[in-house]
Amino acid sequence: MMIVSEPKDFTIYSNYGFQEDDIEALKKVDSVHTVEPAYFVDEIATDEKGTQLVRIHSYDSTHTINRFKLVEGRMPENDHEVVGGKKRKYKVWF
Repeated sequence: MMIVSEPKDFTIYSNYGFQEDDIEALKKVDSVHTVEPAYFVDEIATDEKGTQLVRIHSYDSTHTINRFKLVEGRMPENDHEVVGGKKRKYKVWF
């Protein structure tokens, strides 16, 4: 289980992703302190309890914002493992 610390102030989304030039341009904006590119994908997961939509986020241990703290279990040890979080009690709108 995990909890998020140092949450982000805002997120910029793109249907097609960002190029390195886009990232560098954001870093040059005076009011922007830190830019840390990441990605996510929405997938359908099915198990014996049913089917649900899940969001899978990328993770970079060098990032300083949107970090999470592992409070139970262990970090993944190979490419076939993930870290999961408890279901939120609120909806996320974007």
